[in-house]
Amino acid sequence: MYKAILFDLDGTLTESGPGIMRSVQYALLRIGHPEEDFDKLRVFVGPPLKEQFMKYAGIDEETADAALTFYRQRYVPIGMYENELYPGIVQMLTDLRLDGYTLAVASSKPEPFVLRILEHFDIAKYFEVVVGSGLDGSLGTKEEVVREALKRLGLEEHPEEALMVGDKEHDVFGARAAGVECIGAAWGYAAEGELERADPLKIVGTPADLIQFLDSTPLRRESVLKKIWRILYPAGIHLGISIAVSGVFGMLAAAAFGPEMGNDLTYKYTIELTGITAMLTILPCVFLYLKDRDRRKDGRLIPCPPGSKIGIPDGLLLAGLGAALSLYGNVLLGLLAQLVPIDDYSEVIEQVESGKTLWVLLICMGILAPIAEEMVFRWLIYLRLRDTFPIWAAALISSAFFGIYHGNMMQAIYAGVLGIFFALALEMTGNIWSSVILHVSANVFSLVLQEISALEDSGAALFLGLTAIVLFVFLIVVPFRLKRVGKKRGYRAV
Repeated sequence: MYKAILFDLDGTLTESGPGIMRSVQYALLRIGHPEEDFDKLRVFVGPPLKEQFMKYAGIDEETADAALTFYRQRYVPIGMYENELYPGIVQMLTDLRLDGYTLAVASSKPEPFVLRILEHFDIAKYFEVVVGSGLDGSLGTKEEVVREALKRLGLEEHPEEALMVGDKEHDVFGARAAGVECIGAAWGYAAEGELERADPLKIVGTPADLIQFLDSTPLRRESVLKKIWRILYPAGIHLGISIAVSGVFGMLAAAAFGPEMGNDLTYKYTIELTGITAMLTILPCVFLYLKDRDRRKDGRLIPCPPGSKIGIPDGLLLAGLGAALSLYGNVLLGLLAQLVPIDDYSEVIEQVESGKTLWVLLICMGILAPIAEEMVFRWLIYLRLRDTFPIWAAALISSAFFGIYHGNMMQAIYAGVLGIFFALALEMTGNIWSSVILHVSANVFSLVLQEISALEDSGAALFLGLTAIVLFVFLIVVPFRLKRVGKKRGYRAV
């Protein structure tokens, strides 16, 4: 649940462009880079000024410091007050306070200037914390400003409980790098398409739209019991369909061949019934996921900046990692079975799979079953946990539930450990299909490995040895690749 809302100042709370742009124009003139086209200076509204001077005029750091000094010569006595509140700001701040949110300002403008402007417009009273950059150059990036605001709010360890509102792409990127979701204020100074490319959680057109967005997104404000029910019932759907499919098949078989034969046939066709259960589970899961997506307003829980689609190379890397997790997960499970007395599940698996062709096993257990399980445990349960909890908590809870759901100690440990990887892959890539690729490849590899292991010849043994070496490389390399992808998307919790 959001507890605090952080606001940018220039272009979000106040229409400060004229004062900033005229002061920038004055500074550029003084350093020998005059700019006659006033509209071009809109790019200075919002970003850290020193960096913007260097970028815009192509000057070195020393000259940029001089430009900043000239800028302040005009801005402090004059430009600061060439400024006004956007319509609806006071009402928005009032409504947010009444709704129980803690408000803060996180601006790239020097903090003394921010305080003076807020007091000038009589809105300082709405904010518990006001953070800006230092006159000495400290807190020079938006990420640093946001992190300092979180620290002063006591949310340094819980950035998911804060929400940023800003009008420029650097607000979105800075907030994301600090682990905070961002709302784009379309009434500010962003260039055409700038906010869309930055891909904030939501873009709102007016201050009133921000209130409407928060009021119409109740996911984080539900009661504890409702949250628990919302998280648990997707597994109930899967279980209910499984019981119904087996029950109907058993009754039909019993009616045709007698009760005893009906039970035998139900057991004999467990694999096929699992495939049917998966197909029937996929339909309601897709419906529920799309419904969740619409409720979240932005189309997804986890912000997905451009480029988050899974290409063929990354898809192959994920498939290799899934196979590696399957192989070494089973190796570790075998070692654990030697140390701790655990019920052997392999005999049950062998009996159920006995007489089945590889193609039947691949379709039912290698493809259909893992797709359905990912939709239940990652697309629904994990993402619903992420509505409330941070990444690691959601991954651990959903994976523990995933393991327990299998009902056997061996399978619970194996599925629970792999489930953590599935959830984190989804999180890091920002693509729901990443966990499906991992799960399908893990199951397919496990089934193929069983067939190859049954071949008693030296060629099969050599092939398995070489495969184990290759997959070990995947196990080491791909998680680092996922971590880099996550960092680019602003997720440093992993």
